[in-house]
Amino acid sequence: MEGKTVPRTPHPWPKRGGLIDHLGRSNRLKELRMKAMLNQKQLSELAGVSPWTISKIEHGQRLPQIGVDYLLARTLGVSIEDIFSPRV
Repeated sequence: MEGKTVPRTPHPWPKRGGLIDHLGRSNRLKELRMKAMLNQKQLSELAGVSPWTISKIEHGQRLPQIGVDYLLARTLGVSIEDIFSPRV
C-alpha cells in the first residue's frame, strides 16, 4: 500500500453557500453580529461557544447544535427565526 494515494471524498455540501444555503435557508448570523458591533470572538465569549463554531455557522458549513441557536439569539437579542429564516 506504500506509495499509493487514497482518493479524496467529495465535500457533502457545496463550497460556496454551504449546508444552510443548500437547504434553502438564510443565515443572517454575520449580519446580526455586525449590527451588534461584535466580532466573532466577542460573540463567542458572550454566548459561551467557540469562535470556530461562530465561523462555521456564518459560512454555512455547520448547523448549530441544539441550544446553541438559542444562546446566539439570546446574546444578540433576537429570535432564532431572525437568524435562520426562510429565504424570501
